[in-house]
Amino acid sequence: MEDITAYNHLDIYLRWCIEHQLMDEVFLERYPEVVTRLQADPEHTDLRPFLRDELDGKLLRVYFNDAGEAFARYYYGGEAPYFPSDIDDYALQHFGAERYHREEFQDEAYLFIPFDEAYYDALPERLAQELGDATLAAECYSFLPEICAENAYD
Repeated sequence: MEDITAYNHLDIYLRWCIEHQLMDEVFLERYPEVVTRLQADPEHTDLRPFLRDELDGKLLRVYFNDAGEAFARYYYGGEAPYFPSDIDDYALQHFGAERYHREEFQDEAYLFIPFDEAYYDALPERLAQELGDATLAAECYSFLPEICAENAYD
């Protein structure tokens, strides 16, 4: 396994946040070429080297606007549902229960998911669902009125 695979899930998260305007001006002004490249060709833009080499594998709060930070607090916080558990759930679905629990993965099956557009495509629906969650809607209503108002009490 290559070391770059450790950034697969961060690539998906960052790409989705950029695509949904959850990044702050600090990020947009500091890394305009990344945003431009992603907007021009999202399927062929690999953010993993950028995450590793430029961001040291860290997505800092300052990179996200108010809505992005509220979303990160909610969905990257630690109680299910949260992003790491959704990544693990996808690995379980991808490999099946028997293979997922094999020793070969050492409880890190998500690192062995092939990094391709299918991996990315599997998660945005879940991310959008979490963004529309009523708990999040109450927390970020002032930041995302159009999204939260539509989804808060469905």
